[in-house]
Amino acid sequence: LPAAVAASLQFPDRPVAALVGDGGMLMMAHNLPLVASMGLPILTIVLTDGSLSLIRFAQTRRSLPPYGTDFASPDSTQFAAACGIAAARAASLEAVKMYASRAIASRAPFLLDVAIDLSAYEDLI
Repeated sequence: LPAAVAASLQFPDRPVAALVGDGGMLMMAHNLPLVASMGLPILTIVLTDGSLSLIRFAQTRRSLPPYGTDFASPDSTQFAAACGIAAARAASLEAVKMYASRAIASRAPFLLDVAIDLSAYEDLI
């Protein structure tokens, strides 16, 4: 998210999106009020799985039980709304495309929460 803020400031005429996990969003959520106050047209996509997934998989690859990586993910759409940023939750790829297109066209800050299955990472990592 901080890189998206910098990109939006450096290239104000280009669409900018930040793709973050819910754990990363929790660590960088303090940037949302800044995005709102500056009216930066950033599309923030939060992939919600309730885990610090890369750390979790590093632990399991070492035959360690996951420790300190899973959490009850707060509602990022409510936090965005509290910051003055429009937000929605997408349950399908079609919904992601629709919300992303609308957000980019609106030239206003927007947060899109997308629930994902933690097990989908296993094939990728």
